[in-house]
Amino acid sequence: EHATPLTVDGTRGNSATGQDAAAVPGAAPASAAGTIGAPALSDRSARAALCVPGFTITPVATAETRLDTQMRLQTWLRKAGEYRMAHSTVATACAERGSLAAFAQLLASNAVSIMLLLGPDLAAVAAVASALISAFAGFVRFFDFNSRAASHSQASRTFAAIERDLMMMITTGSAAEQRSAFDSIGDRFSLAEANAPDLPDDVTDDKDDDTDELLYPNITPAARRLEVQHIAEAVVATA
Repeated sequence: EHATPLTVDGTRGNSATGQDAAAVPGAAPASAAGTIGAPALSDRSARAALCVPGFTITPVATAETRLDTQMRLQTWLRKAGEYRMAHSTVATACAERGSLAAFAQLLASNAVSIMLLLGPDLAAVAAVASALISAFAGFVRFFDFNSRAASHSQASRTFAAIERDLMMMITTGSAAEQRSAFDSIGDRFSLAEANAPDLPDDVTDDKDDDTDELLYPNITPAARRLEVQHIAEAVVATA
């Protein structure tokens, strides 16, 4: 899209005006100087002009290309917002469970200490309670609620930053700026997806209580599998 076109005589740009054709935003009509602005290279008249000496084809982004870029940016924006909310939900849940587990351990430990102070009659009960506390502590360490909360919280912040940049790009960026930043935003999004912790299926498949619609329709396991299938088909088609 951004390449400077070649004229028939091998020069680049507008041979009549000396202007770089890449700087001409959009298609231009045929002029006496012999320049044809081609909205699409598949246009029959534009292809015919290649056989006429002195004419320059000026390729510009087609409407289909601009629409495809906008659609993909909008899709990333929706997915980034859903990832942000889903990871935030999981982070909050993990933090709450970790706090409850720590509080329960503290209460149980205090109860055992009180039993031991009351006399030897409760020593057997205190021993059983201590064993249960140890087992519960192992359970808490296995699920590692605090670390999971931290990782999901970091993922939520990462997707929030991507969502903010996408929103700015869509609302204020020109078509050229969107196309130039397309690959970098895509790489950031892919890296964020790869580094983010897995989301539980019960979170991604969660539905609204009132409308019974999916809260995160673009990041469900089915949606992700369909996206991978479409990407594979596109790769095969372009191979």
